[in-house]
Amino acid sequence: MDIPYHTETTILRVLITTTVRESARKCWSRATALIRAQAKDAYSRKLTLDKRINYIHEYLLAKVWYLTQIFPPPEESVRQLNTSISWFIWKEQIFRVAMTTLHKKKQDGCWDLTNIKAKGRALFLHRMRHNLKDPGR
Repeated sequence: MDIPYHTETTILRVLITTTVRESARKCWSRATALIRAQAKDAYSRKLTLDKRINYIHEYLLAKVWYLTQIFPPPEESVRQLNTSISWFIWKEQIFRVAMTTLHKKKQDGCWDLTNIKAKGRALFLHRMRHNLKDPGR
């Protein structure tokens, strides 16, 4: 029938390959590389700690939340994202606060930084629950 066959295609900015595992691996490696590059670009800006955390929430992790609804984040990607975020927040400072402390709520005197692994899992499970509820979608 002379229909061209492709092993990869991009639909709504998500790379689709012949297997789900390969699609997830490629999407997450591309997403972590993009976030690492964005963090490096914004690294030289003179931002306070609270502005850096806002930048992380509003810009760096925006695409991650979209992707987590399609593919759950693998441990390696979560580790790389946390490393990039920690590097972006603390720059060259000697004194650093643990990421687990930054994840605590503002009411507890901390910074309410989003936990990538926990939010990623919640978004993925919510999407799966939604899809099971309305399978005709």
